[in-house]
Amino acid sequence: MQRALIGVNIRDVSEDDAKKQNLADIRGAVITDVRDGGSAADANLKVDDIIVKVNGVSVNSGSELQAQVSKHRPGDKVNLTYYRNGKLSTVPVILKNVAGNTSIVKPGMGAGNIFGARLELLSSADKRSYGVASGVKIAEINDGLFKDLGLKKGTVIVGINGKGINSVEDIRKATGSNEKSLKSMEIVTPDGRNFKIQMD
Repeated sequence: MQRALIGVNIRDVSEDDAKKQNLADIRGAVITDVRDGGSAADANLKVDDIIVKVNGVSVNSGSELQAQVSKHRPGDKVNLTYYRNGKLSTVPVILKNVAGNTSIVKPGMGAGNIFGARLELLSSADKRSYGVASGVKIAEINDGLFKDLGLKKGTVIVGINGKGINSVEDIRKATGSNEKSLKSMEIVTPDGRNFKIQMD
């Protein structure tokens, strides 16, 4: 089953959030980050919007919002009701998948595993903090080529063999999924340093 995503990071509504927006109740999910090119960005949702309903069903917390969204598939349209500056609005949102499109993703598109690492797509906050326009982030590192090269969790891979990387699929295309085809790699370390690794 493909996960449908709104393309946001969320947290539960706090008392402060409710006060700021003059809400009678402390409920809903506050958007803390909107992913570039995601469904929420397409629908013009913004950071600090408070989502309170999905298709007319009230959501009291971030987990309830995720539960409602998870009933749908990429490509489905849902109506999200949200508060912005104390004003209630409803927008239609076309849900996307992990690769940022509406098709059902084949395994390995977007995020996934290769060369012993589990990779994640970058959020817009990641792009800002690492100072990159694209890339994939190592979420978990196990035995394999990337670990042998000394890469760590949190490292962002921006280029392989001179090609820009935006997904695991791009890494597969650049290397043919063959470790020996990996000739060079551009990375940003978790503490923000840029490196180019050349293989012999």
